[in-house]
Amino acid sequence: MRFSSHQTDRARRRTLTLVTSGALMAIALMLALARQVPLADLTTRAGKWAKSELIGVEITGKCLGIIGCGNIGAIVADRARGLRMRVVAFDPFITEEAARRLRIELVSLDELFAQAD
Repeated sequence: MRFSSHQTDRARRRTLTLVTSGALMAIALMLALARQVPLADLTTRAGKWAKSELIGVEITGKCLGIIGCGNIGAIVADRARGLRMRVVAFDPFITEEAARRLRIELVSLDELFAQAD
């Protein structure tokens, strides 16, 4: 079976959209947890506004640990650096050169768990 270049281009655009969406969802969930959005939603729905309990944490300067630096992991690392986070990663398949290009620090899995905030 052969595909036209139009079909191939369309599939590439769709895949890129899905990969980007997955990476952005990971960043969005990280921000939601840092700002305690789930707790704020829960308490607000219960008719309370527990403002003093809803102090979030600043993610700038924190260390993000990524397991696997494929397409999604690489985009997450890029976005995290944009938020001025330090990025460490564990991926047994990535080369040191690729890690330098992504501007991430490769570490062992144990080191990742020890360093990541």
